[in-house]
Amino acid sequence: MSTSYDVRFWDIRRNASSKTPSYEVRWKVGGKQKSKSFRTKALGDNFLSALRQAAKRGEAFDIATGLPESMVEAEKDAGPSFLNFAQSFMASRWLHSAARTRETDTYAFLSLIPILVKDLPGKPADDELRAVLRDHALLPEGDVVTWLRTAYPCSVGSKRRHCL
Repeated sequence: MSTSYDVRFWDIRRNASSKTPSYEVRWKVGGKQKSKSFRTKALGDNFLSALRQAAKRGEAFDIATGLPESMVEAEKDAGPSFLNFAQSFMASRWLHSAARTRETDTYAFLSLIPILVKDLPGKPADDELRAVLRDHALLPEGDVVTWLRTAYPCSVGSKRRHCL
């Protein structure tokens, strides 16, 4: 996590591009402009005040998020990531869903997750990311071959033709 103490704040401005009134808080961290929109000006003032107080206390600001360290830590404790959610969702439904349902769920996540990934240096291409998700990350934990053997139990003397 790279941080900076070079922080500048601007006044809150009304977002003219939205149909409903919203207000945009703008600030700059390490030369990168950051902004966050709020429904009311009071909410924007409160957020800007928290940013200014953190700067006054001498906290370092994260360049990627634009937030002070105290807010970044609070954001990390917000809950599981979307990838963790997708993995637990697929694991909970894997054994009891039909193959087509598993495929549909997987492709839904394959279209969402690359969009939600931050554009950080070293980000793989979307096709490569989808391949890793499809082949590894969205499969349930554990050995896939073990799962296949329990899903298709065949003994040595079985008359079934398609046994693993």
